[in-house]
Amino acid sequence: MIEVKIPQEITQYDAKIVGPFSGRQALFGGCAVGIGYLIYNQFHTILTREQLVSIIFFISVPFGLLGWARPYGMRFEKFFFGVLLHSMLHSSKRYFRSDNILTRISELTFPEETEPGQKKGRDQRKRKKTMNNKDYEKARKKYRKRTYP
Repeated sequence: MIEVKIPQEITQYDAKIVGPFSGRQALFGGCAVGIGYLIYNQFHTILTREQLVSIIFFISVPFGLLGWARPYGMRFEKFFFGVLLHSMLHSSKRYFRSDNILTRISELTFPEETEPGQKKGRDQRKRKKTMNNKDYEKARKKYRKRTYP
């Protein structure tokens, strides 16, 4: 009786179509070979062999990655776009600061303090002391320390 190894995760199985290659590997391998052949035929009279090999190599590597590479069990294009979005297009630090009008008002003005034991009169409650620049900067720094890491 023939024994066949069955992978635990069915999505990791690739059917072999051409010899030891799956359909995806055969397709991207054929693309890499075809593009290499076209580049060689176009530029073999102009460039040296070393230059041609390096150009063909750098153009064929992405096709090889698309056909064979599976980082973290994902196909390479899915992995590449995930890394591209995460590291290059989205910011690494995300700051959130709510813009509440009541918070802004309380930072700019505050009630005048009274001496201990002194009762607040009616006009003292209504009067508010406005902050000067030093007090405003101190309050801003204190607020930043509380909200940002």
